[in-house]
Formats: sequence, structure tokens, C-alpha cells
Amino acid sequence: MKTDHCPICNVAVKPENLVRHLNDIHPRHPDTAGLVEKLKQQGGAFVPKRSAEPIRIRRWQVAVAFVVAAVIVGGILIAPYFDPYRNFGPDSCIDEIRVPVGVPYHMHPLLAVVAQGNVQPIPGQIGITSACTHPIHTHSGSDASGVVQIHVESPIAHPFYLRDFFYVWGQPFDANRILGFTDDGTNHVSMTVNGTASTAYGNLVLWDAQRIIITYGP
Repeated sequence: MKTDHCPICNVAVKPENLVRHLNDIHPRHPDTAGLVEKLKQQGGAFVPKRSAEPIRIRRWQVAVAFVVAAVIVGGILIAPYFDPYRNFGPDSCIDEIRVPVGVPYHMHPLLAVVAQGNVQPIPGQIGITSACTHPIHTHSGSDASGVVQIHVESPIAHPFYLRDFFYVWGQPFDANRILGFTDDGTNHVSMTVNGTASTAYGNLVLWDAQRIIITYGP
């Protein structure tokens, strides 16, 4: 009995799979036992498929895989060294930035320093020399209210901190010192950012339009 269809349900079945089909799909059908027996007598019993040949990995394939992996890992490790801005920071010079890159990150936080009720002047041209314009700098000095506009310019997304400004300026600033004033037990250094007290001090990340006021006093 050679057929491409099940004699019970007429579903297309390969001859070598017919016995399995009958046993799995129609085990309770009254004709199943007879059909299976007849198939076996005629040599139509299900013959299991030969197992697939085991995968053999050759030495040259291992070598190729190793080379590819080495190239990928090497590329990941070496790529940062080809980044011209990998060491970009307060000491860098934006004058040297390539024209196509420009300075897409340009922010203007505002800063004022008040010591014992007196506004402390902050000069213009901080971070600007004939040889270099640092990414964090001032153009004009502080106005009559003591507020100076800080320029933060960078060709890449790079965090700049308040301590970077004082570093470029060459003036001390931390939780205990501001300019020439030091915590003496009576007078202390405090800071507000947009009117809210902050203890970030030099770790404050600079953002556009921030209004930072550093105060030294009781």
C-alpha cells in the first residue's frame, strides 16, 4: 500500500511517515491496527530518519573566527585613541576645533559672588588669551549687580562643572573657600542655584541660564 494520503483522514502524508501518522493521529480508529499491520507487512513501516551528520569545526574556521573576534575587539579598544576630543576639557582650546564640527553645545550660566555684603567683581576675558580660548570663559566682566555671564562652548556633549570655571580663572573655590575668603567659624561659604540652596559647590554641573550666587558671610 503506497499512498501519499492517510486512508482515514485523506491528509497528505509521506509514505515513510504514514505509520507514525496513524499511531499518533488515529490511535482509537477501528481501522488503525489493521492498516499499520498491513503497512508493516508491505515494508511501509516508519523508518526513522538518519540523524544529521555531526558538525565538524575545522581548524581554519577556528582561525578565521579568532581573527574576526580580534579585529572587532581591537577596533573597540583602539577607536577612542582616534577620537580627537577624547581628552577634551577645561584646558582645551576651542580655537582649534575643526570648522565642520563647530561648537554645538553653547550654554550661558550666570554667576555672582558676594562676600560680607559686598559684590565681588568678576573680570571679562577669563579663559581667553591670544593663544587659546578655553571652552569655559567670559567675554564681558560682571555687571553693576555683580552678575557675569559664563560661556560654555564644546564640540561634544561634555559636562562642565563650576570648579572648572574657577580653575580656568585661577581662583580657589570649595565649601570652605571663595576667592580670598576662608571659613573662619563666623563667616561661611554658601551657594544658591536659581534661588535654591545647594551644597554641590564645585561639583555643580553647569547648565544654560542657571543663576548661581556664592555668598561668604555669617
